[in-house]
Amino acid sequence: MDKKNTILGILFIGAAMGLMLFGSRCSPQTPPPPPAAEQAGPESTTPAGAPPATALAPATGTESPLTPTALPAVPTAVGGIVPLSSDANYAAAIPAAPEESLVTLSNDFVDVRFTPMGGAIAEVSLKKYPKHRDGAEPYVLNTRRAAPALALLNFPGADRAARYELVAQTANSIVWRATVAGQVEVTRTYTLQSDAQSGEPYLIHHDTTFRNLAATPLSTPALTFAFGAAEPTSPSDVTALNVSACRGKDVEFAGLGTFAGSGWFGRMLGRNEPEKGAIQLETADISWAAVKNQFFTAILIPEKPSGRVTAQRVALTGDLAGPIGVTGSWTREALTLATDQPASVKVDYYAGPKEYKRLNNFDREQYRLMEWGSFIGIFSALIFKLLNALHGLVAGSDWAWGWAIILTTVIIRTLMWPITAQAARSAKRMGKIQGPLKEIQEKYKDNRVKQQEETIKLFREHKINPVGGCLPLVFQIPIFIGLFNLLRSASELRFADFLWIHDLSAADTVAHIAGFPLNPMPLLMGVTMFIQMKMTPTPTTDNASAKMMKFMPIFVTVMCYGFSSGLAVYWTASNCFSIFQQWVTNKRKDPAETAAAAPAKPGAAERAKPVRDAKVTNVPKKKK
Repeated sequence: MDKKNTILGILFIGAAMGLMLFGSRCSPQTPPPPPAAEQAGPESTTPAGAPPATALAPATGTESPLTPTALPAVPTAVGGIVPLSSDANYAAAIPAAPEESLVTLSNDFVDVRFTPMGGAIAEVSLKKYPKHRDGAEPYVLNTRRAAPALALLNFPGADRAARYELVAQTANSIVWRATVAGQVEVTRTYTLQSDAQSGEPYLIHHDTTFRNLAATPLSTPALTFAFGAAEPTSPSDVTALNVSACRGKDVEFAGLGTFAGSGWFGRMLGRNEPEKGAIQLETADISWAAVKNQFFTAILIPEKPSGRVTAQRVALTGDLAGPIGVTGSWTREALTLATDQPASVKVDYYAGPKEYKRLNNFDREQYRLMEWGSFIGIFSALIFKLLNALHGLVAGSDWAWGWAIILTTVIIRTLMWPITAQAARSAKRMGKIQGPLKEIQEKYKDNRVKQQEETIKLFREHKINPVGGCLPLVFQIPIFIGLFNLLRSASELRFADFLWIHDLSAADTVAHIAGFPLNPMPLLMGVTMFIQMKMTPTPTTDNASAKMMKFMPIFVTVMCYGFSSGLAVYWTASNCFSIFQQWVTNKRKDPAETAAAAPAKPGAAERAKPVRDAKVTNVPKKKK
């Protein structure tokens, strides 16, 4: 029974590690493009009885309409075509043109820079988030881009290769305008919240209005809007880098691994899937679409759920040996334009940090962008709220987030004290019956049924719960995974100091020895885990299980060595709490042992005898 208990515990830990290391999602196959009959949209402005619409004559240009399964080539700011990278499966980043004049809208949190090429957002500078630790340069979203954000990709004459005219600008709004072949007037309006008190400061309201200048109705192509590119914030930021699309509560993600083909391992198994270029996500009528890295995101939110999302990788430097990013576009149905009747496409655009508190304030479950999962996400959200509240209490400290993690650990472990204390007492009792337990195993080694019966009987006599040791582990696994997901994605912990740690969201590397990183906190975590296990009685007589348990601190240290240092702080603090709890348990006398060893009181046996066994004397006779 104890051997099974040990194996169960190891399996639980292995499952937890597996969920964290191999939790990447696999993308489904690309669906076929929607039929042309489905292209009519709700914004169609053709009145009843009007003549049928004719296709809009393309303006002079070099682009062709976007197909649902591929992104077009990326033009420069002056209208030429930049070839794709050496691999056609990758888009190339736009080189900044020196003659491009950017126009900026600002508030206390962002500088949003607009380009006349496409009348769209060139980049968004985040004032509150530095690009590098101790640096003054802010982090910039979409700085290396496949296209300006919210640019039209497949509308020749009004796309990202077209130069728009700036027709109006205020402190918090800007209006661009272009005319396509004298037939359609395209007006693009952007409004930025002026400060945090009046709304979400990272949110930009956008409206693209089409007005038919011709004498007959016209139809546009299916409209495709770029919503930015994301690049890794560090060499290790590859698992969080993806394009996502949400419909209701269902979110589909396309990360770098989604584009990969079979690879050498797949080919060994007989698979021969080619590497993917652009991928159309299966989610339709989307509530929102996003592109993100570990800490920052850009989210496109249509006025009404509609359209589909396409994802593609970006060769950020034009060389596949350099960093690789991802980019996304949103394609909605075409518009039919009646004469002199405007039709609009409205979207909101969030460009900022992946802060759970902000994303949770939106009404379409944008917090799912954190990738915490459904069940584990409950624990991540609860832990974050507790962590954030405790951070507010110690906000004046230099190491506020580190102390908040430790206080969170103490509160969680205190709430779990009854369960862990029972497990510790059970382990202590188990350690004291190893002799009788071994005798039973040897005596009934040829009779497994009798051996199990006698073992259970021995456990009952000493009040030992055979599965009690696994209960704390069962409760801690979702907490651990929830905290892992939280710490690796919360932008609040980026560059947060604690002790020698300079970034609680990354490994605490202090030096490199022969190229190998030296991370002290995971080593300290392993040492405290070893001390805790030395103080805990060994609940097994099986040599293989005992050796496996002794190996666990090394196994866990190796597995967690490159994880975020905030997670190592939590586990180290949890180990220290367990050491204290085990010390208290070892010092106290076990109530079950005290009751068993207590001597019988004088006369207790006589008083306990049944009345029928007592000799009856001096009973008065009844009167006749």
